[in-house]
Amino acid sequence: MSTYGAGLLIMRSDGRMLLTRRGPYESSPGYWDAPGGGVEAGETHLQAAVREGHEELGGLPRLEIATEPVWWAPSPFFAFALFPAKLDASWEGWEPALSPEHDAYGWFSLNELPKPMLEGLTHSLRKL
Repeated sequence: MSTYGAGLLIMRSDGRMLLTRRGPYESSPGYWDAPGGGVEAGETHLQAAVREGHEELGGLPRLEIATEPVWWAPSPFFAFALFPAKLDASWEGWEPALSPEHDAYGWFSLNELPKPMLEGLTHSLRKL
């Protein structure tokens, strides 16, 4: 059985991206990642990414979401689709209301990424 996940890489006009840190009761606690999670039955990867964004960030601002994701598939049994998403200029001051799954968030440039980061995010960012 294969597992699929999907997430959003939300980026501001200054190039900084929103990353969230996993809380102490989640898998890989303390690791930074983009908001995302599992694809549920009947969902597309994009639908799952948007749903997870709503759940983990307390709603979503206006976004321009890429239709083609960046894929990370470390094995035949797991694949993750990361959808780059540009934050609409009218929402530049937006800040998320984190779910209990996360204990911190930040806006980071590619030159100032937090550590530790999940392997899949590190891999996906190299493809951007």
